[in-house]
Amino acid sequence: MRALTYCDEAASLLENFIAVIGQALAAYPGEEEHPAALSGFAVKEKLGLNSLAYRKVSILVFREPWFFNGGSGNPTDDWNRPIAVEVLLAKDIANVEDYLKVITRYRFGPPEIQVAPEGAGVRGPLKVARGWLDRRDATIRDLILVAIVAGVIVGVLLLVLHG
Repeated sequence: MRALTYCDEAASLLENFIAVIGQALAAYPGEEEHPAALSGFAVKEKLGLNSLAYRKVSILVFREPWFFNGGSGNPTDDWNRPIAVEVLLAKDIANVEDYLKVITRYRFGPPEIQVAPEGAGVRGPLKVARGWLDRRDATIRDLILVAIVAGVIVGVLLLVLHG
């Protein structure tokens, strides 16, 4: 899908795909016993697609299963796809760029994670200890020291318990 955005000839195909998402969003009734489904021939009729355009859009629907998962049919004939709750993520999609942003967040999480600036948070001696425990570049010496301290603690506990 992402690669198609670099092909000027694919612009109408991508617009049609976004229109299919809009149809799915409009048809989604909410979580009920019998969820709505999207029909390929209904899409073809509503968008006024010729056979080739219909097949291309259908292939995209089949290859972007994050909310068109399951169903029956094939891209050249009529198909039927249940509309999953994930379609609600598409409520603000107006174009392909919006779609790509939504699926990126859906698959990989937010684009950036907010973290506290360095120096914020814990102060004093605890900050030094926390920094030592959280370091990713722990040296062998650090690991040996932790193992020795743990061994001493276990030894003292065994001595006290079996005393």
